[in-house]
Amino acid sequence: MSVRAQIATMSRRRWKSMPGADSIDDLERRIRDQPPDYLVYDRWARRYIPQIRALADPAGSPPWLRAVYASPLIVVYRVELERAR
Repeated sequence: MSVRAQIATMSRRRWKSMPGADSIDDLERRIRDQPPDYLVYDRWARRYIPQIRALADPAGSPPWLRAVYASPLIVVYRVELERAR
């Protein structure tokens, strides 16, 4: 899940557009029923969804997101929400 499809395309993963959430809690509510495998927080997310800018720092991420890659420009999180049946 990301704002733009490039990273999903390059990694040969299915792309889901990141919803425009009002907060990290709102983001969790919006994706809970069908969570993606990964969430990419990059400059596009900073620009288009500034309400979730706390995701730029993996140290402060919620427990359902586990950073698998982090640099000053991008953070890739594994989403650890249980999938709906």
